Amino acid sequence: MFFLSLLLKFGFKMFKFGGSSDDPASQLRGPGYVVLNVIRVLNIISLITVVIASWVMLVKTVMTSNVCSPSP
Repeated sequence: MFFLSLLLKFGFKMFKFGGSSDDPASQLRGPGYVVLNVIRVLNIISLITVVIASWVMLVKTVMTSNVCSPSP
């Protein structure tokens, strides 16, 4: 309970939510998060395309091999 009261009392000052516009670090904080989120989305898209390409390659390999063809 003591830590909760300290967090409520000093938490917002400690983490500097809504920093002043004079601070150069707070001016770069918004665009930096946007750039990192864009890079994150691009990484997820590229990972999904690699997974899809791997599955397509696996299916085409199985379809063209003689393992699945019926024996006479």
